[in-house]
Amino acid sequence: MHKLVKKYKNYSGMTLVEVLTAMLILGIIIVAIFPLITQSLQVTNLSHNISAQLFGEQEEVEIVAITEDGAYLEDGTFIPVAYFPVVANGSINWVPGKTVKKADLVRFLADNQVSSYNLFEVYEGYTSEEATLTIVDKSLTADSELEITDQSNTSFNESELSAVITPGEDITFTLPTNSSRFTNLQSPYIIKVTTGETEKSGMLLVHLPRAVIANDTGGLLVASSPYPGDWFAGGSSNWVSRTSSISSTDDINKIIFAGTSESEARFIAIGKNGSIYSWQDGETVFAKLTSGVSADLNDIISTNYGLLVVGNNGVILQSSDGETWNTRTSGTTADLNAITYNDSTKQYVCAGSNGIILTSANTSSWTKISASSYPATGSTTINSKDTVTFSSSGDYMKTDSNPVTGSSYTVFMVVKPSSTPTNVSFLSLGPASSSFTLRTSGTNLAAETKSAGSTSSFNSTDSNLALSTGAAIIACRVSGTSIGLYKNGTKQTGTIPTSVTPGSAVGMQLGSSPLTNYTNPMPFDGSIAEVMVFNSALSTTRPNWKYWGTTYSLASEMDIVQKYLSVKYNIGIASDINDLRYNGSAATTVSRPYLNSLTTINGDWRTFLVLRWPYGYNSSHPNYTMDPVLWLDIWSSGSKDTLTRDGNKVLEWKNTAFEDLTDASSTIDANFPPKLIANMKSVACSDSTHFYAGGDHRNLILYNGTTVIQDPEILNNSTGKAIQYSIDDMLFDGDRFIALLNDDLGSSNKYIATLDRPGNYTDVKVISSYTLNDIFHYTTGDTLLVTGNNGTIFYADGSAESWTSKTLSGNLLAACLR
Repeated sequence: MHKLVKKYKNYSGMTLVEVLTAMLILGIIIVAIFPLITQSLQVTNLSHNISAQLFGEQEEVEIVAITEDGAYLEDGTFIPVAYFPVVANGSINWVPGKTVKKADLVRFLADNQVSSYNLFEVYEGYTSEEATLTIVDKSLTADSELEITDQSNTSFNESELSAVITPGEDITFTLPTNSSRFTNLQSPYIIKVTTGETEKSGMLLVHLPRAVIANDTGGLLVASSPYPGDWFAGGSSNWVSRTSSISSTDDINKIIFAGTSESEARFIAIGKNGSIYSWQDGETVFAKLTSGVSADLNDIISTNYGLLVVGNNGVILQSSDGETWNTRTSGTTADLNAITYNDSTKQYVCAGSNGIILTSANTSSWTKISASSYPATGSTTINSKDTVTFSSSGDYMKTDSNPVTGSSYTVFMVVKPSSTPTNVSFLSLGPASSSFTLRTSGTNLAAETKSAGSTSSFNSTDSNLALSTGAAIIACRVSGTSIGLYKNGTKQTGTIPTSVTPGSAVGMQLGSSPLTNYTNPMPFDGSIAEVMVFNSALSTTRPNWKYWGTTYSLASEMDIVQKYLSVKYNIGIASDINDLRYNGSAATTVSRPYLNSLTTINGDWRTFLVLRWPYGYNSSHPNYTMDPVLWLDIWSSGSKDTLTRDGNKVLEWKNTAFEDLTDASSTIDANFPPKLIANMKSVACSDSTHFYAGGDHRNLILYNGTTVIQDPEILNNSTGKAIQYSIDDMLFDGDRFIALLNDDLGSSNKYIATLDRPGNYTDVKVISSYTLNDIFHYTTGDTLLVTGNNGTIFYADGSAESWTSKTLSGNLLAACLR
């Protein structure tokens, strides 16, 4: 039997020497590879830091691929390398490069150059500080060259740009701030930096300015910021002069901004002569558009429904793009001076001359709103003939210009006071510096005058002709310093201190005298039926006529007119007039009857007078004065005569309209209220149903959601003499109404006044020495800006509590911020 024997191989353990030797070799290997591990960790950490830096603010923007030319975004957009930001190395030795993000995966691509040829952006009117730009580029050398080229291939080198190159670091350059300023029209500008054979490029965009002011010579002032704190930083003005295509004869009335992005940005300006100008991104500075009208354009607004412009002669234009304009039917030929949009009621509201206020929900059809307290017809009659009524609140009417141009003139009026007429004004001619007013002193008829250049108070020439509440024919005849006052034919003569020539610059006023007597306008409460104004002193001579041995007295020109009005309105007249005879055309007592025998008019003015005027109706006669230069006649029954006379503007007051009858073909527009009773120049809506409309001399209209009322007292609280001011512009800033009050007739003070909610008094915030032309509210920055003549600007925050005044240059007509 074989015996199994197990054999073992002799495996010996590592000796101590072997272990030590092995550890020594392992240590050498670890020491050798450890820096590689550390470097890998640093690169990984750097990649994470760069990724976070590049995408920390735009994690939703995914770059899906990068080429040597640029980067592709997830939506297919390609960004040229000149725009793609490259992270520069910092104080430690970062690995330069870019990151690519796809979903949650971020990859890092190394680059061997560090540069920052970003897209640069500035706004026209850029400041010196904004003009300095820097490009980081580690590859720059002392021989690198900078060049910027505009769209006309005009280039600017590094010397012209005051470039400073720091090799291996960056290049800093400054855009021109002189006449070679970079403009939006020449944008974009191409930036090129050449280093050896390498050329890198970037782009500079110059956007439209953020603030624009137009002056009265067609020039502009622009600024790169809409915030007042930037306009005069450092104590100097940062407004820059800019030429434009605006004609010096097309004074700009308003500027607005339209557009939701820089590529769609545009300013639109409107002005005289039907002018509309557009300054669009990359286009001519205010290129003139075709409006299709020649009337002056006065106001423009932009809403979600498009652009709307209003102007003279009832012009309304609408546009959806600012390029093509279509006319809208306003239903009036009155001048439309202002427009706004009430977002609460979804209605447009515009205001204009003749006290007109229109509203519309669709810009196509307009509804007229009338003010009940204005002079109106039908409430009072004289001998069944209509009158125009005036209230004691200061209602008045005025003509476009003064029919009286010399120092001799004659005025006749048929009036009926509602209450005893104590210290009231019936009619005023001329400006405050050289005026004539037919009034009462106490209750007696009087004349008040003030000579040109006079610093004294008004001078009153009184009579003992007392007036009461009954209908009366009143008249005054002025010839140099001689004056005659008449009531129902009874005459009282006197003198005035100096000869007064009212001139034609300021219109004639009826019912009150706010243009000639600021502190005491003497409003008339009652009715006026007829007004006749002659531009000469009518004759008072009563020629003798001898017939069959008997001498008779013939009526003078003054007698004839007073008798005509006496018969027409059945008002008794002085007996000495009734005892006179008419001139007639034949030398018989039948053809020359006593005035007392005439009891009916039997036709119009000329039919009544043609045979009875003292010198006969002959226009070639040197004393031909039969036709008045102004005749206002409310009588609505019977025939009327159209008066024309060689270029003199003759007006007729019929029903509720003044009408220019210089042209015999003129017709009455029955929709007009009396002409110029309240020339509305501004309108503004609150955030409810309320709106205000304001205009000439205390005309302030409030619509409370139901009715339109005149609010003559609301502007009197702080100004003291607000009746002399014209409310030329106003707006609602979200909290209150803010109005510009000018006075072009005497006072040097102009005001920025705030009206709190409807019914509260005004609070004057600013007093200016120069006419204020425009007020603009920049809602984004809650900034208020007012511009005026002589370089005047005021600005404030939206509370309108504290205004800052500065001075630029020129008469500043309109402003806009964006």
